[in-house]
Amino acid sequence: MTESVPTNRKAIICEDEALTSARLAQQLEELGYDVVARASDGLEAVEAAQAHHPELILMDIKMPGMDGLEAARRIRGEQPGAAIVVITAHVNDGFIDQAVEAGVEGYLVKPVSPEQLRVALSLALSNSRRRQEAQDEAEEARARLAERRTIERAKGILMDTQGLSENDAYRRLRKRSQDERRPMAELAEEVIRANSLPAEGESRPTP
Repeated sequence: MTESVPTNRKAIICEDEALTSARLAQQLEELGYDVVARASDGLEAVEAAQAHHPELILMDIKMPGMDGLEAARRIRGEQPGAAIVVITAHVNDGFIDQAVEAGVEGYLVKPVSPEQLRVALSLALSNSRRRQEAQDEAEEARARLAERRTIERAKGILMDTQGLSENDAYRRLRKRSQDERRPMAELAEEVIRANSLPAEGESRPTP
């Protein structure tokens, strides 16, 4: 079954051989991609990715100046959502290790047939979605943990300054959150700021 590709999915090709670049562009367009840039070296690829924010990048390895793996590392650091597929004339274990370290989603061996390209891109985009979802979940978990720590710290301040029990301190934060319709973590940050250590000669504020 052929995967349906939205016609507005942007792609960049980084290939220094003009004929190969043109052939890949045609194949991508036949698969429904919008080829928004064709770079001839790694630096151009990085700049094109910064300008267009593509969903897909086809990256040749051997190019003048910055090679494809270094360009892939740069792009991955700036645009974690882009799916990067590298193209090479030869594959060995060392190359695969370097490609994984660079954060690419797949690789193709020249010459690239239309069917090989279609399958590789389908897998790469699927891998990219799973990786992005995992990163989003990890970021959300870190944010929740940070909020819990902030609330715990604010509870401790209220317990120390107001003589409240842990449960009463929590209920006070929760009630104010409900009354003001504001996140509890936001209110907890206010408590922490109001009770930060005063500068020399200043009095400590009352929460």
